[in-house]
Amino acid sequence: MFTVLFLVIAACSTPKLQGFKEPKMIERAEVIRAQKDCIDAKMRPVIQTLPQKTDHGTIMYPVAVNCETYVARP
Repeated sequence: MFTVLFLVIAACSTPKLQGFKEPKMIERAEVIRAQKDCIDAKMRPVIQTLPQKTDHGTIMYPVAVNCETYVARP
């Protein structure tokens, strides 16, 4: 019983990756430009966001824009 408890606690306390930097927020103009590039390529822009806690609540800030193909629906 104690062995299982120890393994669960040890698995939750993993060290941070060396050399990993936190994602940086993309500027508004970069997001707009990436969206337009996706639309010009006849693809759908998908904005990936991460939550950031502030004094006034949680905000979502963009970190990446990916282009995905449209799925034809009947």
